[in-house]
Amino acid sequence: MAQLTLLDKVQPLLLVLSVFLGLLLYRVLPSLVGVSVLVVQVGIFLLIVLIMSSKSLSEISRGFTRGRKVVLISTLVNFVFTPLFAWFIAKALLVGEPEVAAGYILYLVTPCIGWYLIFTELAGGDVETGIVLLGVNIVLQLSLLPVYAYLFLRVLIPFSFADLIRSIVLYLLIPLGLSRIARRAIYSTGTPRLLKTVNYSKTFLLMVVITFMFLSQAEKLYSNMHVLLKVLIPVFIFFSLIPLVDLAVAKAARIAYKEYALLTFTTTARNSEVSLAIAATVFPGTLTPLVVAIAPAIELPLLILILRELELIKKAFFK
Repeated sequence: MAQLTLLDKVQPLLLVLSVFLGLLLYRVLPSLVGVSVLVVQVGIFLLIVLIMSSKSLSEISRGFTRGRKVVLISTLVNFVFTPLFAWFIAKALLVGEPEVAAGYILYLVTPCIGWYLIFTELAGGDVETGIVLLGVNIVLQLSLLPVYAYLFLRVLIPFSFADLIRSIVLYLLIPLGLSRIARRAIYSTGTPRLLKTVNYSKTFLLMVVITFMFLSQAEKLYSNMHVLLKVLIPVFIFFSLIPLVDLAVAKAARIAYKEYALLTFTTTARNSEVSLAIAATVFPGTLTPLVVAIAPAIELPLLILILRELELIKKAFFK
């Protein structure tokens, strides 16, 4: 097994520091809030491009055949188990809080369409199959959200085909095309120094994304701490339980650690941008959009903890 580099060892600390930096910037430079959402969106886009740049098209194509099992498992967990789990937890722990419960359910029924690739790579997971899941997650979540709304919220949420096409183009086709250009430029030089620079660039971009994500949500966090407390336990339960469910399924299905790492992050990381847009449209003036905005602030530290947890699980269960 390859030894961790210094960057690998200090990266979790850098990510945690980025959280506090974002909250601090809100206090000292609140004018940055206006550009924070744009910075987060551009940063994630560039991160996906860099991650895809490290993979050849032949590697990505092998993910379609080699990763069939993990694609099927993650689809079942994301689109069958998790919605039912979200409904059960909301009914059990958020009784009398319909607005908070609606936000919790909306947040959990939208699997991530990019963020999980970053953590999958950090954990040494199967990024090639993860790119395949990117398209699967986009198509299924936009197709099934009206179903979830009817079953769990009794509200029909419309989605246009144009929105689906734009999502696929923005998060899959454009990054894939740009990654081919970047890959050719990087590998044509044959210089390890440039490859190392790309690796450090990914860490720097991730820190920027985290900093500005928390900057954008700082005001809501500071002024509505009671909502944070209400949703903290249900979110923590989800992020604590799902990696264990994934581990049990992974061992039963006899998949390798790389696939398990991908499975863990594609079934834990959530697509907060989509769920926030839906919450703001369907439930304006309620606490529902605030819950969806606060949840990622809880999610990120938990994903970092899961990253460390997977190191222990790898040693204990995957030889």
